Amino acid sequence: MHQHGINALAAGVLLITGALAEESRLTIEAWVDSTPHAVNPNKVLRLAPGPHRLDFRFGPAVRADSFRLRFKLEGLDNEWRDAQGLMRVTARFSNAAGDVVENRDFEVRGNSAGWTGSPERSRLTSRRETVTVPENAVTLRLLLVSGGPVETVGTLIVDDLKVSAVERGTILIQDDFETNEQFDRPDETPRGWLRGGLRRDLLQVARFGGNHALAAFDANVQSFGEWFKDVPLHGQVQPGEKLTLEWKEMFSVGKGGSNMAGYGYVPPGDYVFRVQALAPLEDRVIGAVALAVEVPTPFWKSAWFLMLCTTGGAVGVALAARQVTRRRWQRRVERLEGQQAVERERTRIARDIHDDLGTNLTRIGLLSQMIRRETADGSRAAAAAEEVGQAARAMTQAMAEIVWAVNPHYDTLEGLANFLGRFAQEFLSTAGLRCRLDLPLDLPAIPLAAEKRHQLFLAFKEALNNIVRHARATEVRIALTVEADRFRLTMSDDGCGFSIGPTTSHGNGLTNMAVRLKEIGGACEIESQPGRGTTVRLSVPGGGGNQT
Repeated sequence: MHQHGINALAAGVLLITGALAEESRLTIEAWVDSTPHAVNPNKVLRLAPGPHRLDFRFGPAVRADSFRLRFKLEGLDNEWRDAQGLMRVTARFSNAAGDVVENRDFEVRGNSAGWTGSPERSRLTSRRETVTVPENAVTLRLLLVSGGPVETVGTLIVDDLKVSAVERGTILIQDDFETNEQFDRPDETPRGWLRGGLRRDLLQVARFGGNHALAAFDANVQSFGEWFKDVPLHGQVQPGEKLTLEWKEMFSVGKGGSNMAGYGYVPPGDYVFRVQALAPLEDRVIGAVALAVEVPTPFWKSAWFLMLCTTGGAVGVALAARQVTRRRWQRRVERLEGQQAVERERTRIARDIHDDLGTNLTRIGLLSQMIRRETADGSRAAAAAEEVGQAARAMTQAMAEIVWAVNPHYDTLEGLANFLGRFAQEFLSTAGLRCRLDLPLDLPAIPLAAEKRHQLFLAFKEALNNIVRHARATEVRIALTVEADRFRLTMSDDGCGFSIGPTTSHGNGLTNMAVRLKEIGGACEIESQPGRGTTVRLSVPGGGGNQT
């Protein structure tokens, strides 16, 4: 990077640092079990005893402040978590009228493998992607975009960009940003490339030693910039042919602005929610704020209560021992009466089973015999078969009603979300995996049929079981989003991943998940690559307004 660009960037960071030194420019808001709570960073937020769901909204007090945010809940998180920003390299195909026919985004999040804290000390790493030329495409536009959401801040640097046709063995683009070009200033433009976006000054030609590269240094939470170059496809490739995109990249991508962090069912204990503001383009802390949270232990689990119960029990035993002789006969009489009551109850249950289920089973047996005897008479056999069916359906319906009656708590989306959250945390915790829940604060009152809940839970359980058994992951992120006509349950792990292809065998587990979702009108999507983890999305009809 040119020294001029470094000096200008440093000046902006110094202004932010000074403002944070005068007074905290970071704010924290808290929700406890979906209810907002007033907070003061100088005081402890004390909650009612028992586990709670905690949600925090945090960000700059002044909307225009540009810095990168990270957070953690001490006592629960072992490491800092970055607010998720997104930059991307995009391959956009257009037709002769200039309309976009396909858009392929290659996202960059977090830090690249070669990132060591700042662009000057980091190294480029190689990346390779493949796209298929869509029907009617006549132009390919390559873009380097600094903002997925506009609040994204950070660095994206791309060098040695090459696009080639796989079948033909021809090269459409090969830009090393050195050949036949000489750059004296970071605001110069490589041949064939243009600047776009809301802030073109975020784009530079960066220099590393003697090499140049395209760069987006986005330190503005209210804007973004994009490099782009158009490549004609006519006469070079045909629809259906594959293109290989290769480049070297370096990135460190985060997010400023307002952010949310959710923690489902935090157990009793003492916690501190911390937020740090980093310089937008390097890993340097320039501000921080913290909120202490106390979740008391319920009194019935406290040491004094257990001691009181122990003492009371000892006193009770002593009193009982003093009265043992006087009450011996009374206890014997009561024991005999209790035995008689148990015998009467057992007799009643036996009679009910005999009169109800026994009668129906006998009826089914007799009707079956009638069918065998009356096979020659088609009408009578059909009537008997219908009675057998009615008896069987009656018994099945009774069982279904019992099952439904014992599960009324989970007949809404909120009840399902709470159940899945508790199940995931207990299941993954037992397997030694971290579980990150991202559930909306306010869920709409969407009724869910028992079959839909049952099938979705079995698919969800199968996905978690696959992660534990095969992924070799350390962390699982679970998110629930609600749209106008459906809701989506997403599970992502940081495990080994696997290849997805038409000839790849995935066993019965993944097939069963897809079948279960199809039966309730939903869909199961799986994304995975070796070494990049796996994402499973379960989409189910039944929405509730705007996306949460």
